[in-house]
Amino acid sequence: MDEMGRRFATILAADAVASSWLTSGDDPEVARAAAACLVLAKRVIGEQGGLAFDRGDRALVAEFPHVAGAVRAAVAIQQAISRFDADPAFERHALLRIGLSVGDVDEAAAGLEGEGVDLASGLAALAVAGGICLPHSVYEHVRHRVHVGFQYSGEKKIRGVTDPVAIDQIVEPGVERGYFSFWEELRRRSVFRVGAAYAVVAWLLVQAANIALPGFGSPRQTFIAVAILGFPVGLVLAWLYELTPMGLKRSDEVLRQVNSSSLIGKRLNVAIMALLVIAVVVLIVENYVFTDQPGSAAAGPDSIAVLAFENFSPDPNDE
Repeated sequence: MDEMGRRFATILAADAVASSWLTSGDDPEVARAAAACLVLAKRVIGEQGGLAFDRGDRALVAEFPHVAGAVRAAVAIQQAISRFDADPAFERHALLRIGLSVGDVDEAAAGLEGEGVDLASGLAALAVAGGICLPHSVYEHVRHRVHVGFQYSGEKKIRGVTDPVAIDQIVEPGVERGYFSFWEELRRRSVFRVGAAYAVVAWLLVQAANIALPGFGSPRQTFIAVAILGFPVGLVLAWLYELTPMGLKRSDEVLRQVNSSSLIGKRLNVAIMALLVIAVVVLIVENYVFTDQPGSAAAGPDSIAVLAFENFSPDPNDE
């Protein structure tokens, strides 16, 4: 401790937020759920050797003697809250965002204040609901001391901090992971996979229409136009909704579990491969089976037969 009453400490900051943008933060159910989350967090913090301080009715900060204890506490808090939703019939109303940091704190102020608290609070605000963010420097310090997964997420500007901070996120079952890149979010929501599946299915349906309606040009062209116009609609729906083990859910209401996203992605990959196999079979049948049938309309292009003319003139030169 220096003469100004400051010390170096490990800080955990947590704030409660509504679990979905569809839920109002002023909803009484959200307030009760937020209070329950903070009570659980305080209990876990105490079990891991930390000391918690309230910061309003929906936030807290805690001080830990060791960085490893703060990381374990953060993971245990999020995993405990995620178990509240183990029953699909349970409607979640609030989640915690957690930030971890190491820095100076002021013990003279009421509760905890200082640069370390500001950084932890800024990281909590940056974290996704249900997630944990920490500086990369803290990750370097603790990576061999705790058995949890980390993911580097680049440099981000933190409110109240002058320079951008390199941050990591904790990747564990029951802990949410945020995506700070638009392309990563497209990939997480399987928009690319859905687009590929839609294109293959639309092509198969167009081929079926060609076979079923060979003499009807207008209905077939209308079907093709509808399939093309529906492609961007399918991509928008893939962004807004996600296929989960519990059915189709709105993306904002789905926890961003790595394992769940991977499972759904693998299933979509299998479906796309199956559709591609069907498309190849259709191509083979259409180009090699139907064209070999005698009398088939696809046997060849229309042709004109030219017969020899008979000369009715007495002059043989007119032949």
